[in-house]
Amino acid sequence: MVMFFIRHVIEEMLQEIDGDDNGSNDKQEANTEEGVNMSEVGKPEAGHAASTPNIDDYLSRALDYSKKGMLNEAIKELDEVIKISPYMSIAYNIRGLYYGQKGDLDMSIKDSSEAIKLNPKDAAAYSNRGFAYQLQGNLDQAIEDASAAIKLDPKNISALFNRGTCYKEKGKKDLAVKDFKAALKLNPNYTAAKNELKDIK
Repeated sequence: MVMFFIRHVIEEMLQEIDGDDNGSNDKQEANTEEGVNMSEVGKPEAGHAASTPNIDDYLSRALDYSKKGMLNEAIKELDEVIKISPYMSIAYNIRGLYYGQKGDLDMSIKDSSEAIKLNPKDAAAYSNRGFAYQLQGNLDQAIEDASAAIKLDPKNISALFNRGTCYKEKGKKDLAVKDFKAALKLNPNYTAAKNELKDIK
């Protein structure tokens, strides 16, 4: 379940970065990474010098490696992106996801935290970090981060689902049901949320 979650998160990010931008705000089933789009990739944060053109090449290779399960290689490509453009919050966010997929939750949290530092309005980074905290068993911090993500982006279905599972683990079933229903309102075909609701009932 955990690995499926992380793979799905990354696939959502790949769709955004590969230019699958049709103007819709609709989210796919489970854990999407909002805030990643091609118009931002390769561009510096406000006030910083423009990055060199080969950032796109590094990103492309990183994404290709990740699709093949070659996470160490993907991370190395993102290391290069960050060397070239150390203010690109998206690069930290994606690298953090790869670390999470490898099971290195401390590095995942570190990269997500850096993404948040660079872009405090990045709902995806809060959602990603919250999920890593959840995997570590730090449910209170996970709920805090998921709530921050939802405040920034009320349609962040991954944050809603993750917060719901945290509430469920803490025995707060009413709050869990509320989050699962909110996730299903965004995506009625969200099987994981349906299963969680059935389990509670």
